[in-house]
Amino acid sequence: MRLNIFAIFTIKAILASLTKTACPDQDLGDKCVKAIEDDLNKCIEACDSQFCLADCSREYSANIRDCPCSDEHQDGCGSSSHSICTCKNPQVDNIFFRQCFAEATGRSNECYENCGMNIHCFDGCLASFKEEMKECPCMENCPLGCPCENRDICGPYITAMCQSVDFSYSISASGHNKENRHYTTPARTTSPFLYRAGFSIMNGEVYIFGGSQDSKKIVKIEQCAIDDTGKRLISTFYSYLGSLVTLKENSEKIILCNSFYDKLKCESFDGSTTVAIAETKAQHAYACMSINEQGRATIIAGQETSSVEILETRFFIKIFKILIIIFSGWQNAQSHLAGNIFMHTCAALPNGLVTVGGNVIGTGDLKNVYLFRNGQWSVVGQMKNV
Repeated sequence: MRLNIFAIFTIKAILASLTKTACPDQDLGDKCVKAIEDDLNKCIEACDSQFCLADCSREYSANIRDCPCSDEHQDGCGSSSHSICTCKNPQVDNIFFRQCFAEATGRSNECYENCGMNIHCFDGCLASFKEEMKECPCMENCPLGCPCENRDICGPYITAMCQSVDFSYSISASGHNKENRHYTTPARTTSPFLYRAGFSIMNGEVYIFGGSQDSKKIVKIEQCAIDDTGKRLISTFYSYLGSLVTLKENSEKIILCNSFYDKLKCESFDGSTTVAIAETKAQHAYACMSINEQGRATIIAGQETSSVEILETRFFIKIFKILIIIFSGWQNAQSHLAGNIFMHTCAALPNGLVTVGGNVIGTGDLKNVYLFRNGQWSVVGQMKNV
C-alpha cells in the first residue's frame, strides 16, 4: 500500500508539471497519456520495492513528455515526433495502418465473395473485419500507432515480384504473414514487363529500370499499378548483368552500372533526370552493388574481375541555390577474397556490407558470407545451403 501511495503522488506531481494551454491535438495527447498510464500501472503491479517504483516513475516521466500536448510539445504534433502523431491521419501518415487496412479489407472482400446469397454470412464477414481492424496501428489494441504489442504488423514487409510470370506477393520480415499482390502493368510485348528489370527504392518510392521488355525504361509503382515515368536511361540495363543501388547523400539518387553491353558505363537517376557519371575501372558483369559504412556506393567483383570499387564524391557546387554532388570517380579497394565471384548478393549493414552466395568458375557455388568493413574483407559465416 505504501508503495502504491508513493507512486500515486509521483504521478500527480508529474501531471501537474505538464499543465498546458489549448493544444490542437488534445485528443491524441489524451490518448497518448492514457496508454502510458496503462503501462505504468502494469509496471507498478509488478514491483516489490521502492527502487522498482522509482524506475517505473522515471520511465513514465520520460515517455509522457514525448506525448503531443505535453509541456514540451504544446503545439501538439507540430513538434512531437511521438508515434501516435501518425494516427492523426493514418491513411496518409502511417504506412503500417495502410498495410493492415488493405489486408483486412482484402480478406473481408474475399469473405463477401464466398458468401453467395447467405445474408448471415455477410454479418460474419463484417464482424471479422471489425475485429481485425482493432489490431491495426492507431486502433483499439494498438493505440500509439506502432509498435503493437505481440504483433508483427509494424514490422517491415518485403514485396517479391516474380519477373517471368507476373506474380507478386508481400511477406512480413518474420515470415508470419503473406499476401498475394496484383499490379497492373503496361501491355507486355515479346517479354513480360518486369523480366530482368532492376528495382530500387528512392524517397520511399519503388523504381524499376530496364529489362528485356524495354532495356531503357524507367517506371515506378503507384499504389497497385506500375506506371511509366516518361524518363529514359542513357544505357541499357538488365538486372542479372548490371548493378544498382540507392545512394543517400543530401538528396537520394540511384546509381546504375551497365557492366556488360556498355561495359564500364554508369549513370545516376534522381527521380527526374538521368546523368552519366564516371566509368568503372573494370567490367563488373554479374556483380552486385551496395552501400558501405561510409555511405558510399560500392560495386563488388564480377565474372571477370575480383576488383572492388568505391564511388567517391569529392566536392559540391551550388547552381541557383541547389547543392549539386559531383562524383569524382571510382576508387579501387581491396579485392574480394573469393576472387572473380559473380551472381552473388550483397547487402548493407550498419557496420559494413556483406556478400552472400555466388559462384567462382572452377570452384562452383559458394557458401561463405563475406564482410567488407573498414576497407578489408573477412569471412564471417557460412550458409547451410548453396
